[in-house]
Amino acid sequence: MITYKYNEEELIDELKTYVDSTYEQHYSQNKFQATEFIIDGGHGEGFCLGNILKYSQRYGKKAGKNRNDLLKVLHYALIALHVHDKEHEVTEVIKPSGTTLTLETASPSRTVNEVMIMKCHDSLKWYAGKVGRTVRVLAEYDDEYKALDDHGYTNFISKEDALPV
Repeated sequence: MITYKYNEEELIDELKTYVDSTYEQHYSQNKFQATEFIIDGGHGEGFCLGNILKYSQRYGKKAGKNRNDLLKVLHYALIALHVHDKEHEVTEVIKPSGTTLTLETASPSRTVNEVMIMKCHDSLKWYAGKVGRTVRVLAEYDDEYKALDDHGYTNFISKEDALPV
């Protein structure tokens, strides 16, 4: 059992509670958030890092030393990690291995070169108006394809919406 010196266990639990609460707020209704559109548009990393800077610089100024600003910094850092892992085709997971921690790296498979968009379950996805079109695939994951859109941005297509060609 680890004895944390900085209350990490309780703070991680609080961060999870905070993140969970953001999925219930007004801007996440209809099962999507604006952040998804920004990530789908290829701007996720910059958006997240910009918000980390915004909230870290705001801490102590707007509404005093507001703990929520620090929670927002941590939340955007988690989203930035998610974007990093998808954009760099790498999943880095720290797993216990005996008494040490190891970094396991796994790349996605690259078996599919193109997919045809057959349908779109969400009219707000970048490929909603592209049903019947073929797009180039950069990588394949368990439930989605990493593809290039018409403007050269990296985006993701749900596997349930596309077929390999």
